[in-house]
Amino acid sequence: MEKTECCISLEELKQDYEKLQEKYHLPEFQELAEDFDIEKAQERKTSFLLREIRIIMNDKLTSYAQLFENLINPSSSSILIFTILKVTDEKDKEQIKEIYKKLSKIQIKIITLDTIYNEENEADFIKQVFAQWQVIKKDINNLLEKFEKNFDLNNTPAKRGYFG
Repeated sequence: MEKTECCISLEELKQDYEKLQEKYHLPEFQELAEDFDIEKAQERKTSFLLREIRIIMNDKLTSYAQLFENLINPSSSSILIFTILKVTDEKDKEQIKEIYKKLSKIQIKIITLDTIYNEENEADFIKQVFAQWQVIKKDINNLLEKFEKNFDLNNTPAKRGYFG
């Protein structure tokens, strides 16, 4: 059985990206790799590298959007989400909603880009979202640090819990 070639080397990926980077003034490969793990694009040969990078970016953004959606609407969420929410103040809840709103707008743009392929639009998306992410990730990190710090405040055995 013959093996079909499915991957390209990291060097080839970087070279292909550099051509597009120069053409569209995209962020540095290393910066995108640090934030979005775009080196995963080497796993699939494609004629549409920018679309592949957007799809990889979408994976990370979607997971954060789902987390923040669960924090806003925890109806069937894990105990972890409920524990976090018990020690979250109103200011933080508003920030959660703002982050979710920003991530949701990005998700809508992703769906739009999936509809009709255009390399220039893909490049614009990557530039814009990378810039937005630089702000959003700091806000997310600040919230996560608060969640971690406050987690122990409510992680004591309940007096009348199911197992208590």
